[in-house]
Amino acid sequence: MIDNKRVLAIIPARGGSKRLPRKNILDLAGKPLIIWTIEAALGSKYIDKVAVSTDDEEIADISKQHGAVIPFMRPNSLATDEAASIDVVLHAIDFFEKNNNCYNYIILLQPTSPLRASSHIDEAIELLDSKNADAIVSVCKVEHNPLWSNILPKDGSMKDFLHNDILNKRSQDLDVYYRLNGAIYICNIDKLKEEQGFFLKDNIFAYEMNGKSSIDIDMVHFYGPEFKDIDNRLLSLTLVKEEMTDGVIFTPDGLNHQPSDILHKKNILALRGSFRPVTKVNIDMLENGLEKFSNNKKVNKEDIQILFEITLSNLKSDGDVDEQDFLDRVDILCSLGYTVMISNFKKHYKVIEYLSQFTSNRMGLIIGVDSVIDMFEEKYYRNLNGGIMEAFGIIVTRDIKIYLYPYKPNAESELLNSNNIPIHPRVKALYEYLYRNKRIEDINHNKDVLGIFSKEVFEKIKNCEEGTWEHMVPEGVDEIIKEKCLFGCSCELPSKKN
Repeated sequence: MIDNKRVLAIIPARGGSKRLPRKNILDLAGKPLIIWTIEAALGSKYIDKVAVSTDDEEIADISKQHGAVIPFMRPNSLATDEAASIDVVLHAIDFFEKNNNCYNYIILLQPTSPLRASSHIDEAIELLDSKNADAIVSVCKVEHNPLWSNILPKDGSMKDFLHNDILNKRSQDLDVYYRLNGAIYICNIDKLKEEQGFFLKDNIFAYEMNGKSSIDIDMVHFYGPEFKDIDNRLLSLTLVKEEMTDGVIFTPDGLNHQPSDILHKKNILALRGSFRPVTKVNIDMLENGLEKFSNNKKVNKEDIQILFEITLSNLKSDGDVDEQDFLDRVDILCSLGYTVMISNFKKHYKVIEYLSQFTSNRMGLIIGVDSVIDMFEEKYYRNLNGGIMEAFGIIVTRDIKIYLYPYKPNAESELLNSNNIPIHPRVKALYEYLYRNKRIEDINHNKDVLGIFSKEVFEKIKNCEEGTWEHMVPEGVDEIIKEKCLFGCSCELPSKKN
């Protein structure tokens, strides 16, 4: 609701499709295509009801499971390729009005625009309100100016291909053109019924979206004999790399899954790291963090979901890593029985914010003291209007425990923990607030593995220093690395099996 005016969202999703059968429930980065739109709509501050119009029982079941309502099954006459979207929308409006459930505004959200976020929806509704408009339609800039385009005659002649007024102009000097992106259509319901469409004669305005958020998905999964060599996990990872989605989750079977199915209402315990490779110190962090997390009164031991999180770009990034490298790390962790998430989150508070959308239950984040030091560096929050305070406002308002694993860079160094962590005086009070309120807690450690660092193990593997690193990784991981020649390991090195 906005200004006491009720907003109804309609998501049209018929079962049939000639170009891409069952497209509305095909997998996109771990969840059915339609769920992206349902989640965006449910996340809106202004939408009062999210309804899916479908003729398909499976689509209906999946949609209901994720919070949308299915007030009716769409009649066959509106489930054909020829059926117009406006007829589907008018049918939904008519149904609600006949059941004494009236709305002021209707918003049409196509499932094939999965990268449209809740923030886009809210901004479009706010634009509608601020301009006292009757309709808003989303657009984005065209990739190529249409003035540089034209039809060609049969002989291919380019005479008169370009108009004289643009012949000597640079592309950047031409007017900016926009196109409909199909992501958001909002309209006053009375005006919609009057003019039988979203494109009103007057009082209609454009809401501009960026190109990536405007992507229309028509193919989300490759299958069949022609695509037997295509790794769909790699496709999901590419979406993260290109910032089309925030993260993908892989379960121990090595397959990507819908995050909400894995994390919904769970007590999530996440361990952040590069895991290049996973070492005994990582497992020690997890085991000690899990012990403390499990003993928390707000944690149901039966509902704990352990999550190894790897970010594509972290605070201490030392260069680009190819996608296969990340999948190799996923494979190793999955072989140990763990669930893995690959994300785009550079900062810890973004991970917390992301995970909290799936659960309101107690969560835990295991990180090393060295990472906590980075966490309190103000320079990493200069892009936020509220700076570090804005970021930590998110942490404070979530039910999260941060578990600190000690840090000892070398044998001569002092062991760093929550009591002596070097936090800059300017933000020391912020750290002390979290510490006094037991939002930050130390966990135990095994002193025998404390000196193991992934970077050093990686260098030993890359330099073929056989016999120097195998004892630093979990049992069996050395065999996987050698057999698959991971992390620069020479395949000429003999494994224990030989």
